[in-house]
Amino acid sequence: MFSPTLYADNGIFSSLGNLLLNNLYVFLLVLGIYMLRINCLQYVKTHSGWRKFALQIPLVLLPIVLFIYINFTFRSLINNSTIVLELYRITQLNFYSVLCYLSYALLFLTLLFSVQNAAKTIGLKRTYYLLSTKNILIFIFAVSLYTLLTTNYLSFKKNASGAKL
Repeated sequence: MFSPTLYADNGIFSSLGNLLLNNLYVFLLVLGIYMLRINCLQYVKTHSGWRKFALQIPLVLLPIVLFIYINFTFRSLINNSTIVLELYRITQLNFYSVLCYLSYALLFLTLLFSVQNAAKTIGLKRTYYLLSTKNILIFIFAVSLYTLLTTNYLSFKKNASGAKL
């Protein structure tokens, strides 16, 4: 899992094991923030001025930063690995493909939680609940479309550049 033949990049994403551990860390961090949402919202309601603003900004920016992280690492995984992530190549999928998809499923779940936190922080109506069945189905469709298009486009681009060599 830490072999550079599976996945190799630089920095904190030097191997597949490092990438999966970092994704797990981000998942646990955002899940912890989501679990503390009631305390955070009470703190926001009881304070005013810069203290309220200082807590609202990170909670509102978290979904954006999380999506940028997901996009960056997912593109890196596709471009710098030998792991097959194209679902139409089902016979070539392996244990590492499943691990990668599970890791990103957890990250997309935390994206959903962080968007719900941000919606509550900026004061959307109390009846607005992102975790309803309809909204979850819309989110699943959007995530599936994103992963399908990103995986296929980058894999096609990677294979086309490999064919030119």
